[in-house]
Amino acid sequence: MLLIFTAASPYEWPLREPPALTSSFGEYRSGHFHGGIDLSTGGRTGVPVVAVDDGYVERVRASGAGYGRAIYLRLADGRTAVYAHLSGFVPAIRGYVEAAQDSLARYEVDLSPPARRLSVSRGEVIGYSGQSGAGPAHFHFEMRQGDDGLNPLLHGFPMTDAFAPSILEVDLVPLDGEARAGGSPHRIVVWPAAARSGQRDEPVPVRGRLGLSVRVRDRAPGRQNALAVFEAEAFVDGSRFFASRFDSVSWLRTHEVDAAYDFTRVLEGRGGFLRLWRLPGTTARIYEGEGELDSRALKPGVHTVEVVVSDAAGNRARRSFRIVSGSSPRILSCVADAAGPGRRLVTARVAPDGATEVTASWSANGAGPRRALLSVGEGIFGDVLEDPGGGSIVLEARDGSGSSSYSYPLASAVMDSAAGSAGDLALRIEVVLHVHCLEARVISPEALIAPPTVRFEGPAGSRMLDVEPAGGNTYRATFTPRAGEVDGAVVETFAAAASGRRGRVLAPVSVKGIVAGSAGRVTFDDGALVLEHDRSSFFGDALVAAARIESGTVSQGLAPISAAYRLEPRDAVLDGGILLGIRLAPSEGSHAGLYRRDGGRWSFAGSATDTAAGLMTARVRRLGDYALLRDDTPPILYNVRPAPGGRTDARPRIAASVRDTGSGVTAATLEVHLDGHPVVAEYDPEARSLTVHLRRSLAPGSHEARFEARDRAGNRTSRTVPFKVMGATEGRPKR
Repeated sequence: MLLIFTAASPYEWPLREPPALTSSFGEYRSGHFHGGIDLSTGGRTGVPVVAVDDGYVERVRASGAGYGRAIYLRLADGRTAVYAHLSGFVPAIRGYVEAAQDSLARYEVDLSPPARRLSVSRGEVIGYSGQSGAGPAHFHFEMRQGDDGLNPLLHGFPMTDAFAPSILEVDLVPLDGEARAGGSPHRIVVWPAAARSGQRDEPVPVRGRLGLSVRVRDRAPGRQNALAVFEAEAFVDGSRFFASRFDSVSWLRTHEVDAAYDFTRVLEGRGGFLRLWRLPGTTARIYEGEGELDSRALKPGVHTVEVVVSDAAGNRARRSFRIVSGSSPRILSCVADAAGPGRRLVTARVAPDGATEVTASWSANGAGPRRALLSVGEGIFGDVLEDPGGGSIVLEARDGSGSSSYSYPLASAVMDSAAGSAGDLALRIEVVLHVHCLEARVISPEALIAPPTVRFEGPAGSRMLDVEPAGGNTYRATFTPRAGEVDGAVVETFAAAASGRRGRVLAPVSVKGIVAGSAGRVTFDDGALVLEHDRSSFFGDALVAAARIESGTVSQGLAPISAAYRLEPRDAVLDGGILLGIRLAPSEGSHAGLYRRDGGRWSFAGSATDTAAGLMTARVRRLGDYALLRDDTPPILYNVRPAPGGRTDARPRIAASVRDTGSGVTAATLEVHLDGHPVVAEYDPEARSLTVHLRRSLAPGSHEARFEARDRAGNRTSRTVPFKVMGATEGRPKR
């Protein structure tokens, strides 16, 4: 089955084929939204494309990358229709383009003909579908209004579609260190419920500010391609609090794709997650509402959250789950101490808005499990319990609605105050930066008689942090400091073990804060790594950390010439990007570049030099792994045509394959000369081919083609190919 183009459209259908949608408007692409729709051509090239209305060619491009050969038609109503990845133009447009290419002696051109020089009529063939710039063969079509890309399915090219989209997963995402989803400071899956719990109707306890992330998929009838939906909405108790719609996107803000989609899931290789909350500072006009699900604004109790997604034809899918709001009980401190022979005094202090009961569980001297409710007085729960010997006592607080705290394990043995001294207990602190919070992990080598105390001290003062168990003898405290609170900050922890050993550890917070709308630079590793930001670098306040890492095995003809660094959080979303610099020794400048590691490969980011600062720099829009590498390996030219010394007819194929696995080549770094004169040659980066466009037949006799390739590190290579064009009487050359 195919989608049906409706007769109600004010425009002509642009492709001389029945509509078959393979990509939709607003889909995720690396660094940008998909700005139009893709239509199947059945794997063929050369399908005619026609003017959707009267107008003229406003712009025409020819490139081996991006949109390939593309036509921009200014229509009678002021809109612009874009036709991309074409295999060719009709003669009038082709002649205009080739004249410019020949004049400039290069294939890549971006031209703006005088208004109405290349006028077209509605339904007139203007070119032919292809796969230039990006394969496989298909047709890419856009509608624009000024700087805005318009969704063609909603702006003149509606299609009949009876197939509803699908919701594959819904996540609850804490937005700061105080928030919790199902007791976790990190995202959890709330639908399908089986991914979280076997009980589908169990409400999820929530606390603080949370967002929704929803994995969606739509399909066109008869197609397997996953498409983006048009709209996603979020409701709580039937009231909508957020919507995102892909009706139009400004080309000036297309990089906000990493804010509209869930960039954390993108880096995990799990695409198709829409972020149903708005990042601070985003300006793309696709949102309604901020999208924060703040439990503090909800009445205590159970609430229903629903996600609804729609395609451009109005087909819908919905999923719902339940949450329980209100402050879950929190055990703020607890201890097990001596109360006489074979007895232990257990006390716990809970959050003042919290528990109606605190339960202690233990096994006494190898006997079966025991459980008791601690009595309460003046907000302190406590009781005297039997001695569990070398075991542990587990405490849990619960309120009247059934919400419970974390379970706190306590060592039951009595600490001898005369034994041990500060520093004997080998505590460790790990300060981990997440995109939404800092996490201080306290790791003890032995069981503690009480949770550790954790204190954060920064320029704004000192504060104690809530601590929660994280399994075994590990505890954590999550918090979200402001950007101005982290410079020179430290985290301190103190804990006591049942053995009598005590420990106190101080750890620096090696995080830099960048205040939204500010300009400046921050440095790491004694100035070896520099991050320069301007007022538009980040969407909001940002926390950034950097550390040396192992560069691993570097192949691709590359060699490391600096330390490798990991900039975190890797899933931070940047606006205008940052200027990143790494210290460069003067002796290492030749063929050097700044590279980013993507998976197992290093990709070239830039090679500008700041001589005064002794840095090599590049403008980047992503955090991650970076290093300076040297590329001493020149590109390789192979599969040259004609064969050296070969005999050809008057219109030979003059081409070569190009390979460079290091810094890479571009169309601007490749040239072909024929008999000493530069000629127009198209570079196709996907096919790695460089092909000459001959405008006329060659005269009989000897000729010479010279291919020259230079990579972005400055390495050069060339191949000279002599060949002979046979005359009419010399017979047909062998192929």
